[in-house]
Amino acid sequence: MKKKRSRSLFKYTGTVADFEKYLQSIVRESYRNGVDVTGNQREILISIYQESRQGKGLPPVSVRGELNAHGNGVHAVFVLEDGSVDIVSLPKARWRIDNPGETKIGLRRLQEALRYAIRPQVNEIHFKASAAMADGAPLACPISGIQLTKPREVDVHHAGAGKEFVDLIQAWADDEGLRGRDIILKAGPNGEGTIMADANQRRSWCSFHASHAQLVAVDREAHRKLPKSRLNLDW
Repeated sequence: MKKKRSRSLFKYTGTVADFEKYLQSIVRESYRNGVDVTGNQREILISIYQESRQGKGLPPVSVRGELNAHGNGVHAVFVLEDGSVDIVSLPKARWRIDNPGETKIGLRRLQEALRYAIRPQVNEIHFKASAAMADGAPLACPISGIQLTKPREVDVHHAGAGKEFVDLIQAWADDEGLRGRDIILKAGPNGEGTIMADANQRRSWCSFHASHAQLVAVDREAHRKLPKSRLNLDW
């Protein structure tokens, strides 16, 4: 049987599938009874949370099971010291413990959270382009040169030399003296996706992006053909 880090930490002897079923049974029971997880089971779930986060962020003080957004399963909801909550997939948390060298995954989650934070700025550009098209104003894609006529075929692009989305993340992190692991994240609404958990970091990032990003409306097909740069922030 392949050695797993979580196996040693939590001293389970069955398969990974058996262990994950056990974890899920804890949160299902909490949901059915309408009470927080207690005792040794509470300690196990909190330890899994902290190990999977590599000690980053605020520690949880309680955990309970709640029905997910689709109504077809139960996930773990951790209440943190400041009263905020973090919704966690226990199988994913277990996987992160067994794969501690998860820099690529961490950077992908980070990029997702930072993109989510500046979505209002992106939506504003899309709205302005849609309004211009509705008014019949000529609007050309700066990538392909074709006329933009249908809002559903428009994307928003980070234009300008050295101002791609990943470039702005790197510049902001450098200004703030942050590594990737220093940017605190949590699960998004209903446990879907990832968002920034620290309000000060979120405000700082959104302000930096608003000041430095050059957002332009472009043709979606042309945009998708552009090469995508990877975030390579120090972790």
